[in-house]
Amino acid sequence: MHHILRYLILYCLTFLTLDSYSQLQKNDALYLLAKFYNQYLFVNNPSKNEIKNIEEKMPPEVKASTDFIVQAVTSKNKLLTKPFLSKPEPYVLQQLYIISQISKLTRESDAVDFKSLIDSLNVNVVDQYILLDNYYNMLFIGVGNKTKPFDLSKVDLTLADYNLINDTEQGILVLRAIELCSKKIWGFMNIAKPANTKKALAQIEEFPTINGKPYYQYKAYGFPDFQALLFKSNGMQSYKSYFIDKLFETMITHMICLKKEGGTEAQKQDLMDNSVMKDKTLYHYTKYHEVLDSNFKEVGKQ
Repeated sequence: MHHILRYLILYCLTFLTLDSYSQLQKNDALYLLAKFYNQYLFVNNPSKNEIKNIEEKMPPEVKASTDFIVQAVTSKNKLLTKPFLSKPEPYVLQQLYIISQISKLTRESDAVDFKSLIDSLNVNVVDQYILLDNYYNMLFIGVGNKTKPFDLSKVDLTLADYNLINDTEQGILVLRAIELCSKKIWGFMNIAKPANTKKALAQIEEFPTINGKPYYQYKAYGFPDFQALLFKSNGMQSYKSYFIDKLFETMITHMICLKKEGGTEAQKQDLMDNSVMKDKTLYHYTKYHEVLDSNFKEVGKQ
């Protein structure tokens, strides 16, 4: 009996030691992935040897996150294919959230106890919509930074294929995609003097479609709002107020470009009638509500 009890105690101690080692290994892996992601997030691309080296260091429990990070930092990536557009398992969303947070802090300061921070992030309960938003934010940042030239005209975001269970999850993907697209035309409209509506319209024509239709025809934005920390300086804020505002800004810019560049009446009518531009239930989410509400047909002249 004593021998059996001793064996069980030794077995449990060994199991706990291995489990602790595995957790430490995972945390170290997440930290390395965050540094790797931060290093190659923007313009530079890792070499094949660097990718091979990082992949070989990673334990099995972070393989899915590693695969995503490799895609997010390399050109000619597969981020806009079904495997990556599909919602990952919850543990992968959590890992990528940790990687994203560590990467941001790495850019801000070196004086951070990252291992303790990872420990706290591992046990911190984060809303699933926040985790999903972080995922699609990272995905579309990767698309925006690594797709040269930026032409997504052959991409169709078929939402039913991506394991997204409700309008909120689908809306998060769509709004992050449109946010990226809006960034691609912002400079043409706000930095160029005068505004380069010709180039902006050409870029708009290269936006992806959603469920086989132009981006503006997607209308399922009636999902409940939630709070998110989108910008550190702003604190928690309304998710829909930020992203619906970007949506309206993009559509208004689209209308301006059609009017300035000789768009057909059919094109302008389609944008007005088959989008949410007349949906007053969404106006309180945007600073453009007065323009839209008071003189909709003149929006292109504002």
